[in-house]
Amino acid sequence: MFKHFIREQKRSIQNTTKHIALDWMIEKEALDTFFQPIISLSSGMNLGYEILNRPPQDSVFQSTEAFYDFVGQTEMHGRFEQYCIHLSTKRFSQFSQELPNGFDTLLFLNIAPQALVQLENNLKDFEQLLSYHGLLPSQVIFEMTEKQECPDYSVMEKPLITYRKAGFRFAVDDVGSGYNSLKTITVIKPDFIKLDKSLIRYIDQNLDQQNMIRLLVNFSQASGSKLVAEGIERPEEIEYLTAAGIHYGQGYLIGRPAPLLSEGALPICYSMGNQT
Repeated sequence: MFKHFIREQKRSIQNTTKHIALDWMIEKEALDTFFQPIISLSSGMNLGYEILNRPPQDSVFQSTEAFYDFVGQTEMHGRFEQYCIHLSTKRFSQFSQELPNGFDTLLFLNIAPQALVQLENNLKDFEQLLSYHGLLPSQVIFEMTEKQECPDYSVMEKPLITYRKAGFRFAVDDVGSGYNSLKTITVIKPDFIKLDKSLIRYIDQNLDQQNMIRLLVNFSQASGSKLVAEGIERPEEIEYLTAAGIHYGQGYLIGRPAPLLSEGALPICYSMGNQT
């Protein structure tokens, strides 16, 4: 009994410390921002960047995954996601000014369905923020994660209509890894479908993964969605995916997540065979 009390006290102190750390990160904009390029597999040209926000390395959180797991369990989840979107937009605007095609470059912003619904109430403020930073709604792709199940898809209908009317677009993330992939796709009707790395890893050697990819290619052709393969790490994977008709790619072979204005985050052109 006493040991259980001590464990609970220790857990309570740890949670309090983490809450204080989270508040501090938001107040001081202390998150580190990274950009990972997404390219066209047919041309090698840069499409845009997924923007990733991570806690400082010296934070109280053991890993980025542990950090986001904690945030997802707190009442600050919605507020934090909106903060990340504003921070990502601000830092991307500084970065995009260095790009030759800055107004055509897309930014993929991760957001949970519940947080997107909350953000709708502040949509005008977000549009003003984009305008202030010289960005357009058409450059923003809200990347919906499916690692956590959306409890009520009906609440998404109105926000989706509102955002699309304003010019925003959508992607479904990690397709093939989490809850209700097909349900999420049919509700969101995304402009981009991002294929989880578990479908991509060694796809050139796995017939089951190849069959799944063919189904998704057929679906994308019928729906008008574009496919983005995540987690590409081997030349054989990018070769197979290009031949299979996957539109875009992302992964360490193409470019690792890199800090703002880092050389590693500049647009790249991947060449293979007769591609230019």
